[in-house]
Parts: sequence; structure tokens; C-alpha cells
Amino acid sequence: MRKLHPYLLILFLIGIINYSYTQDFWEIVPTPDTANPQSITIHSNGDIFMGSNGVYLSQDTGETWELKGLLGKPILSIAIDSAGNIFAGTTGKLYKSNDYGNTWDLVLSNVFNVLSIEICNDGLMFAGMPYYIFRSFNYGETWDTCHIFTGWEEYVYDFAFKAPNTVYAGTTAFMGNGGGVYQSIDIGNTWEHIGLLNHFVQALSLNPTGDLFAGTVGQYYDYHGGVYLYDISSDWIMLRDDLLVMDISVNSDGVLFLGCDWEPGFSGGVYRSYDNGQTWEKIITGLTHNSVHKLCLSPDEYLYAITYAPAELFRSTQPTVTAIPKTPQASDYLFVYPNPFIDKITLELPNNPHFKYIQVDIYSLSGNLLGKFNYYEYSLSNITLNLQRLNLAVGIYYLRFKTERDSRIFKIIKVL
Repeated sequence: MRKLHPYLLILFLIGIINYSYTQDFWEIVPTPDTANPQSITIHSNGDIFMGSNGVYLSQDTGETWELKGLLGKPILSIAIDSAGNIFAGTTGKLYKSNDYGNTWDLVLSNVFNVLSIEICNDGLMFAGMPYYIFRSFNYGETWDTCHIFTGWEEYVYDFAFKAPNTVYAGTTAFMGNGGGVYQSIDIGNTWEHIGLLNHFVQALSLNPTGDLFAGTVGQYYDYHGGVYLYDISSDWIMLRDDLLVMDISVNSDGVLFLGCDWEPGFSGGVYRSYDNGQTWEKIITGLTHNSVHKLCLSPDEYLYAITYAPAELFRSTQPTVTAIPKTPQASDYLFVYPNPFIDKITLELPNNPHFKYIQVDIYSLSGNLLGKFNYYEYSLSNITLNLQRLNLAVGIYYLRFKTERDSRIFKIIKVL
């Protein structure tokens, strides 16, 4: 039987991966006829809480739904903390349920619309609204005002939390002279503006390595929305300036997803980036509406999306992560670890075999050779490759281990 050339094998594997995405990326999740999806959060056990004109619960990935209370109240934001408490923000009030939505307590009232809720750790959480940021240290039982915006009205649409003490708030000031991103490095005691002044920031998100991304729907002086990456040494780096970014999600592989609004001149939909925002692809097959206002990843990393006008709920047909174990990958004589890796990766040969030569190649997902390592007349137990010299970006790569006997291919992930 003729052997497939290793390079062709790589292209074949890539073809399989690409083929898997020729099916629809999205499928609709039926919701009650009376529901108007606005917000979503997913419990660690996979149960879905959807904010609508009330709070709905699905315990079977959206097959059936149960109304859990607050009927008639528009649920603008919804979140679950580590203790299993459910929080629902609505017009001028914030509610909490400690019994899975069966009963609700009013924990914050006489405020503006609660647009965003951020769950941090050890009972710490934040609520954002026009003019104010509120904070709780005790799982939402009591609240204090930790920041008042002193300029034009600023609306706090999103937060991001970087443990242990850093909180980011994304704001919009529709009248100008405000808006952008604020940072607190002392869990909300003090705040400073760190850029994107006059930008209408709707979304913030951190990737697994701590990079901060901001999504905007324009700015006061022009209508260009987009996505930005925060670089502490060079302020903000613009990655796209032709999208109205309503939400950002990042999976455990570091893959970025943008939910974008549709308006004349802006295509809307969902965009994906494998390389920290350097390149993007639009993923809308199966998505029947292009105004995407909310994104949410489930614990098994399916991606959910809420569209606007009409308001409907969609889910990815497959998990968004690659099927790569975070334990050593093994063949009959070879282990490759750690995977994911940072700078170095080890190839362990526990039986100490002898080879006339060993060639290790690193390829991009598109099949481009990025690095080559050669060893001759080796009898060894392990090889440690220092991949730092290749200047690899965060993302997914192929490692090919080739000897005179055979060739093995592994997927590897760089995470920092």
C-alpha cells in the first residue's frame, strides 16, 4: 500500500478539520413563544438561565424551558456566582435567588437600569448602570457605591475581572466627553481611565493569558466601531474598525468570538479569530439573523448567541474547542507534553529507542513550515524543544515527529 507523504497527510488532516466546519456552525434553540431573549448565563452543570420578560431555565440544553419568576420584567443582565446564586438585573432593580430561581429577593433598588453584572471571587461582584458602579463583598446581600461618574452620563455595559484585584469597566457616554475603559487595581476602591475616550464600549473580555479586548459600536466623533487590544506599553491596538461589536467571548483555547450588530454599512453576525485578533473569519452558517447582541460559552464550550429583531437563541452545532487533551499525547513510544505549552515542549521516548535520525517540524494550521529540528544517531529518552525562537503567536500548531521508521503528527497549543 502506498504511504501518504507526510506533508500531504498534514493537508489531509487540515481538510478534515475544515470539512467539519462546512456543516452549519449554528442551530436555533427553540424558546417559549412568550419569551424575548435578552441575556443569558450558564451554570457550571450546563443548565441555562435566560433573561427575557422574566427568567427562564432549561435543564436540557434548550429542549424545554420553565419560567422561574420575575414575569413581565425585562431582564437586562443575568449571572450566576460560585455559590449557585442567580442574579437578574432589570429596570432600576437587581434581584437575587438562592434557590435556583424559585424565589427572588430584591437586593438593590432605586437605581438606574442594571446593564451588567460581574461575578469575581469570594463573594465579590459588581453591578454596572448609567452613572454608577455598585459593589458587593458578600454574594450580593449588601451593596456599596464604589464609583460615580462625574462627567456626562456614562453607561457601564460590561466588566472584566483579572484576579486577584483588577477590574475593568467598559462604558459609553453618548453625549461625548467620556466613555471608554476604566481600570481599578484595588477591587473597585479607586478607578482610572485607561483609554478609548469617547468610544462607545459595549464589551470587554480577557483571554486565558490575560490580554484585554474591548468591543465598540462607534465613537462620539464618527461611526466606526470595532475591536481593540489593550497593550500597557502602547495604549490600545485597533484590530478591526468596521464592526459594531456588541459582545466578546473567549474560549479556553484562546479563540476569540465577536457578536456584532447589523446596520447599513456593517455586516453584523459572529466573527472568530484563532490568532489573538490578527485575522478574522465570519461564522454565520445556520444563523438566520445578523444582529447578534449577546454571546455565552457553556462549560463544555458550546457557543450560544442571542440575536435582536427578532430576538432568538442560537447554539453552535459543535464545541468551539479543539479535541486536544491537556495531558501528554502518546503514541506507542512517544509522549508530547506539556500541551498546551508556553515556550518549551518535551518529546519523551520512555523506551529509549535508537534512531538514525529524528526530525521535528512545526507547522501552522495552514501547512506552512515554521521551524525544523534535526537529530542524528540518537539513543535518547527525551528531547526538549525551545520554541521561543520561532516567535509563535498564541494559537494551534502541528508538530511532526519523523524518523526512518515512521512519522507522527500531534496538535499542540501555545497559550502565552
